Amino acid sequence: MTKSRAFRVGQSFSKLGVLSKAAQADPEAIGGASTATHDSALTLPASAAIGEQAFVSATNTLYMWNGSGWYKIAIVNNAPFWDSTGEPAGSFVLALDGTPTSVTVLAQDSEGLPLTYTYQTGGAMTTMASISQGGAGNRTFTITPDSVGAVGPGLSTGTMTFRASDGINVLSKQSTFTINFVFPHKSSRARAHLYVANYQDGKDNQTNWDRDIKDSGSSPWTPSQTRIGDADTNSTSNVIEKNRPREGIMRIGTSPYQPRGFSWSFSTYYLGRIMVRNKDTSSLVLPQSGNWTLEGWCLIYSYGQASNNYSAVNVNDHGIVTTENYDNTGGGMALVVNVANKKVNLRVSTGSTESVLITGVNEICRRNPSGYTWGATEAPWFHWAIVNNGGTIKLYTNGRLEGSASQPYDFNTTSGDLMFGCTKYAANLQPQIGNSSSYDMEILPGYLTDMRLVKSAVYTSEFSPPSQFLDTIANTTLHISAKRAPLLDVSTIEHTVEYFSGYVSNSSTMAGTNHPFAGTSQSLSPYDHLTYDPAVHGGSYFRRVAGHEGAMRFISSAPAMTFTGDFSVSFWYKMENHSYLGDDSGVIAMGDGTGTNDFDQLSLLWYETSNVFYYRTRVGGNGVNRTSFGPAILNQWAYVCIQRSGSTVTFHINGKLLSSETNSNSLNCNYLGWGYHGGTTQSNYNNGRFYMCDLHVLNGSTLPSTAPPAELRETGAAVHHLKGDDQAYYNAAHELHWSDHPDYYMSYNATSAGEIKVLNDSPTGFSKYQSIDFPGSGSGSSGNFNGGLRTDPPQRNFNGDSWSGNSVRKGAVTVSFWFKAGDVSGTQYLYYAGEAGGDFFDAGLGIYLSGSTLYLKVNTEDTVTSGQITKTGISAGTWYHVAATVGNLGGVTFHVDGVLQGRFEITNRALDGSDFPKKSNPYVFIACTGNSSPTSFYNGQLADINSTGKAQYPQDMNPTTLTKTNSTSHETVTASNVKLIAANGASVTTEGTGNGTHTITAIGSPTLSNFGPAGAPGSWKSIYFDGTNDGLSVSASADWQFGSSDDFCIEFWWWCDDWQGSGHTTFFNVGNGFGSADFKIFRNGTDSTLKLWNGSSNIVTTPTGAADLMDAHWPAINNWNHLALTRKSGKIILWYNGAPSQVGDVTGNTDVLNGGTGNVLYIGQAINGTQRFKGYISQFRWVKGDCVYEENFTVPGESIYF
Repeated sequence: MTKSRAFRVGQSFSKLGVLSKAAQADPEAIGGASTATHDSALTLPASAAIGEQAFVSATNTLYMWNGSGWYKIAIVNNAPFWDSTGEPAGSFVLALDGTPTSVTVLAQDSEGLPLTYTYQTGGAMTTMASISQGGAGNRTFTITPDSVGAVGPGLSTGTMTFRASDGINVLSKQSTFTINFVFPHKSSRARAHLYVANYQDGKDNQTNWDRDIKDSGSSPWTPSQTRIGDADTNSTSNVIEKNRPREGIMRIGTSPYQPRGFSWSFSTYYLGRIMVRNKDTSSLVLPQSGNWTLEGWCLIYSYGQASNNYSAVNVNDHGIVTTENYDNTGGGMALVVNVANKKVNLRVSTGSTESVLITGVNEICRRNPSGYTWGATEAPWFHWAIVNNGGTIKLYTNGRLEGSASQPYDFNTTSGDLMFGCTKYAANLQPQIGNSSSYDMEILPGYLTDMRLVKSAVYTSEFSPPSQFLDTIANTTLHISAKRAPLLDVSTIEHTVEYFSGYVSNSSTMAGTNHPFAGTSQSLSPYDHLTYDPAVHGGSYFRRVAGHEGAMRFISSAPAMTFTGDFSVSFWYKMENHSYLGDDSGVIAMGDGTGTNDFDQLSLLWYETSNVFYYRTRVGGNGVNRTSFGPAILNQWAYVCIQRSGSTVTFHINGKLLSSETNSNSLNCNYLGWGYHGGTTQSNYNNGRFYMCDLHVLNGSTLPSTAPPAELRETGAAVHHLKGDDQAYYNAAHELHWSDHPDYYMSYNATSAGEIKVLNDSPTGFSKYQSIDFPGSGSGSSGNFNGGLRTDPPQRNFNGDSWSGNSVRKGAVTVSFWFKAGDVSGTQYLYYAGEAGGDFFDAGLGIYLSGSTLYLKVNTEDTVTSGQITKTGISAGTWYHVAATVGNLGGVTFHVDGVLQGRFEITNRALDGSDFPKKSNPYVFIACTGNSSPTSFYNGQLADINSTGKAQYPQDMNPTTLTKTNSTSHETVTASNVKLIAANGASVTTEGTGNGTHTITAIGSPTLSNFGPAGAPGSWKSIYFDGTNDGLSVSASADWQFGSSDDFCIEFWWWCDDWQGSGHTTFFNVGNGFGSADFKIFRNGTDSTLKLWNGSSNIVTTPTGAADLMDAHWPAINNWNHLALTRKSGKIILWYNGAPSQVGDVTGNTDVLNGGTGNVLYIGQAINGTQRFKGYISQFRWVKGDCVYEENFTVPGESIYF
């Protein structure tokens, strides 16, 4: 039935083209012509006047009669569009100094509807900057960059997608944001960096090097309440590490929160591996038809051999990751590294037979490492990834494709575990070297970290290895994160992860246990270029003792630690070299400090049985062995949380319950001891290497969670809190290990005869750091002396192949610091790195004053002086910046206040361990010499002492996507001078300047790739040339000719698979014809040099063998390198990985390079199609009118570490 009601047509339509609810409720509100309402379209009249409207309530639809029928009235909602003044730009460059970037957007809506503005981030945006939104219409977005550069060195890229919505339609525009922290540079693990924290002790503007412990709690321990030393005699020495540099307590910048992360080591001797215990029926299955990615990082320090050769290979492969069913039921897979060829293979197994599914083609290490020392290795980190995308598996190492194949079946079973560090289960195997049965497991001798399983295809083509920690992204079903010290799965599944061992001791098999000897957690990772900040990451108190001297205890004023109700005591510990532990050795012990058992009120101890250590707890004097928990956690960071809630006292280790018991008594814990339990025998002390961090004590409350914290905690209501955030020094090279004495790390003896102090005085402009004041006198031996410092140099930690295929650090060293001399008389050593003791300066680098003249001197083996450079006129009381760089190819430069003082080449340098900078037993001495009885002490101040295993001054080359205005280092470029950017765009033939004046043509079939150096930004592109048919040609132009007075820069990154044998390999070539009136950079196959040919002669050449980095130990091939050829005012420099690398200076050059203005430029081959390059070329840029890279530099205005 038709319900007739008149109403008007107006504006009450919803966005979907139907009447709004308000109009339906009151059709009169519509306005306009008279309209009838009908229940259904079937009841509409057969005819009506033209223009008459009818409304059908069943479908909420309006109709109009046009003379021949009823037609729906369509109401279209148009999408918003950007206003001409308000569309966001496509890209933004964020300021290095933290200045915010403001982006105001404006969109319009044709219907006049109100718009809502939002945004979404991508890439590294959230770590690069903070974002706020506001202003008129909420249309202004303020992006404040991180001025410190937590995202690490090099170019970082993030995205913001700006959105405007009318409620239905969304308008969006993605903008790219970049920030390039190329200077100052945060160096890799090859660094030894000493800085002084901005710490005030409340007394005056001067503080002793040895300082009182900093307690941030509400009832802090005072110096008189801190006792360090021989606890048996109740020593009242209140100064950390004052008179016993080898034994005692010292504060160091090592903590479970450190930014570089952690890795887990594996040992063929102890048959250690990591087991991931399956928690469900699907998360560890690697399906044949489903997408998944399994990835991580690996470092191998010994390739199956007994020595540095191939003659004693005991095993063919080392296992990285394996599914449980690989060696029994079949259907499994194993990723292994082949010992002989240093390549990865993906193997599959049916249970009875196994085969190689994908055979790797790229070497991950070019040589056999000569062995392993705790915390120092010659091998490189490499990233590995196995990706299934639609049934096709691709295997990658360091982002480079190794091969692909169809996945034959599901890998792993619904109940199967996952193993890291081996290929097979084994129990009851004798692990002694030489017993072939122990090698059946193919244990990995090395490290693994950041292992992640994601049920999606994370990588679909070649890529640059990650430079940041992997995130636990969507669809992650396993993640053993490098960020966290405990061995835990941080995915939402939370699989149980444990060390597993088949170690045999005293004829008792301990297979299948979480054995303490199975492996260790190390602060060694591929992310160790990230910055440590004590205020953010904390530090620890470290002790290494052979007796009681390192005991440490605190005495609280009652009732700060008299626990009558709820309480919490939590901290981190790490115990190494535990073979020196005795029964009842203490982790932590608390009590009233009186009587024989004066620390028995609340304690966590170790006890030993059958060579295995377990935990023992004590509450109110009641001691209980906690064997059921399993072996105690040793060799890695462990988090302890002791709490009482009501009358229940619990102990948790890494979030796992150790014990629970009832005790409601008052516990007097005002005496707290670290590293011992208060007994009277030596065995009650930890005689190994013991770290403690982030002690946090609550009295009257408990923590909300017993799980390990992810970051240094806030003090809050804590009565005591030792963060270790007041480090007087920090050596960024590596943490201490059992074989190191503290004096290897930093040796000092602050007595009145030679007191080292920290002063609130630093170079002009420094806001964060102070300086170290050295007395100019001292005594003692090289192992125990005062007046100077000793530490490990970068080359100890970086003796071989570079990590992740980036060779810019191989064989290179940069030393830099600020100094202000107290006087300029006599000989005073500021810095020395090299051989020590009786062989002092047998091979090393020294920077010293002789009167008012500053010297840089380098000796190779047997005190042969390669060269020295001097700077005269040094004045006392004036700050100077010093930088000495040894490049990859042996070129040495010396800068004072950023000005080049001179350059020379180290000739006939052997890189086999006999010459600097790779001397086999090197040290760094600061403010004194390195001989057996240190002399030549320095009187004055030093600040920001930094030694880095790469060329850092005057240029610091880092992987950067080049534009028309930036550079690989910290220099800027005039856009109009950039004539060509190739091998960095969306295709092989993309020309990156945007000028459109040059045409790039592919010769053969060069292919575009995302493969690049470690740390390269996500936008990185490179081009692969096959060495046989491939090349690029760029259309003829006058841009390729350099006149006699033109400044210029030609630069590119390159990765070479193989040279053209004894023939030449050309990077680029342009000219009238091949070999005449042309110029090119090429590798000479006869003497392995890099040369610049000017059309008639080679005017620039590197040292013989330089193209191969001198010898087979440090090859240039299979690594990324940066090359730049520059000319300024007639001086030509060939920059190899940031250092001048030609033999001799080439000055007064007026050559016209390229004999004609109409010649084609060839990349990756010679003009005549020969001498083809095999490998990758990226970021090829041609600049005319600007040399880009200068010999001098502006000194840093802040600590280079930050």
